[in-house]
Amino acid sequence: MNDIELIDPDLERHLRRTLAEVARTVTGDAIAERPELAPRSRRRRAAKPVAIACAALGLAAAAFAWANVGPEYVKELPPRPALAAGTADGIRWWLVPSFHTNVCDQAMPGVEAVTAARNPQGAEWSTFGVSYGEPSADPCAIDEAAWLRDPNRMEYGLSRMGPDDDSGSPWIAAIALHPSATKVLVTIDGATREIPTLARSDRPGGPRYVTFTAPADTKNVRFTPLGSDGVPVAAERTWSP
Repeated sequence: MNDIELIDPDLERHLRRTLAEVARTVTGDAIAERPELAPRSRRRRAAKPVAIACAALGLAAAAFAWANVGPEYVKELPPRPALAAGTADGIRWWLVPSFHTNVCDQAMPGVEAVTAARNPQGAEWSTFGVSYGEPSADPCAIDEAAWLRDPNRMEYGLSRMGPDDDSGSPWIAAIALHPSATKVLVTIDGATREIPTLARSDRPGGPRYVTFTAPADTKNVRFTPLGSDGVPVAAERTWSP
């Protein structure tokens, strides 16, 4: 179900030349006016900055998101060399360093989860992203300091992998974690496994990220961040769709 692959640079270049992606997005104005409309995943679209509530996730997550300025349209898949990739129920997915920019024309922090089914070539991007930290006095920056002092702080996002939130398609999740979390113990409806976390190549000692998929009919997901010694570094979290 969740076939996670190590990334081979030659294969990656080939996929970037041959694959492509459409988008279903959420408008910033609608969410700003009605926070209850906030999605479980953070869509990337050309728009102004917008606050998105994450309380529904029941996590110590950043209750904000930045909408992007660009790029807006799908040209190739994956859009950047991927940290991880895989296939779930025949749908190809990638976890990539964030490839959109914010309204300050700066690179977005964190990572984005991309699925082929949502992103046909020529359409607007439909991805979701997670980053590590909280808003700062600088409207174009994220402050990691408080989160680095507390390994329980994290951000979590999830989305259906199919187009238009197809309820019959599997889920894909992504988590931004404290640098001490080198792996995550994930239990999906009673089946447990460990998944290594990943760092962006430009910040090898910085925040860690992990992604996994879950079946369309998943009832319960539990995950616990672990250190290199296998001891939990943060409290277990639970998600029930």
